[in-house]
Amino acid sequence: MRELAALLARNLPAAVMLSAVGVVFPPGILLSAATVALVTLSGGQTRGLIVLAGATGVGGALGAVLGMDPGHAALLLLAGCTPAWILSDLLRRSGSLPVTVLVACGLAIVGVLVFYAIVPVPAEWWHTWFAETWDKIAAASDAVVDTATRNDWLGLLRYEILTGGAASNGMFFALGAVFAGRSLQALLVNPGGFREEFHNLRLGRTAAMVSIVVLALGLFAGSELLANVSAVVWSLWVLKGIALAHGVVAAASLPSGWLVMMYVGLVIFSGPAMALVSVVGLADEFADFRGRLARRQSASPTDE
Repeated sequence: MRELAALLARNLPAAVMLSAVGVVFPPGILLSAATVALVTLSGGQTRGLIVLAGATGVGGALGAVLGMDPGHAALLLLAGCTPAWILSDLLRRSGSLPVTVLVACGLAIVGVLVFYAIVPVPAEWWHTWFAETWDKIAAASDAVVDTATRNDWLGLLRYEILTGGAASNGMFFALGAVFAGRSLQALLVNPGGFREEFHNLRLGRTAAMVSIVVLALGLFAGSELLANVSAVVWSLWVLKGIALAHGVVAAASLPSGWLVMMYVGLVIFSGPAMALVSVVGLADEFADFRGRLARRQSASPTDE
């Protein structure tokens, strides 16, 4: 992995070609964005932009060869990689993972506000989009689904908060790419550095107090817009809670199975589990659980 990271960091054509694979395999967009992040973190804003622009052009051409709309293929890469490029450049300049995470949350909130400014009734827009997508998939697969079943499935979604959900997913995606790029960069210049950086992630009491106000408004103000903004803020603290869990497991030398259990719980019991993780992550800004654990561990030999 270190050899691959070194190749991508110094060889722009190789980075461009790898970044373009997201067109062939859409989940590979994360790999594309991580490559852009690695090059930006290692070589700076300009080199990252060269890879981003090159991958967009190559991806569009590759999409045309595969029978796709080249414009859509290029846009897919551009939309998937640009946030990672912006955030990785910020991380390179600031050297602060907390600042990068908070800015990512801010950009996601701006995305929600812009969407509400452009789309008159977002909930109806999402319902129409999902209904049309369902019908296109059904037509392409020749599947026969009765109208009642279709409407039942579409009725399961909470369209009024899907804007916040989409923005949160975008935030997680962009930060995931930046984290992957940072981890690869650490292999080259500071092995284990990102692990320590992520495990010690703290967003600050000011951010925590502002978040509490936003979350309260989202719950009790009766505003759909505020509910969507609070969904993004909630996701921010889910991420912080995950970082806290990794830090505590590492500091206490616990089996990695604890982390596996957490991730399984986040998948199976997504709502309650995410609420618990976010509350613990938020509370840590005031209680400093990792600091308490470290002090207890440092004091235990003396106690003996």
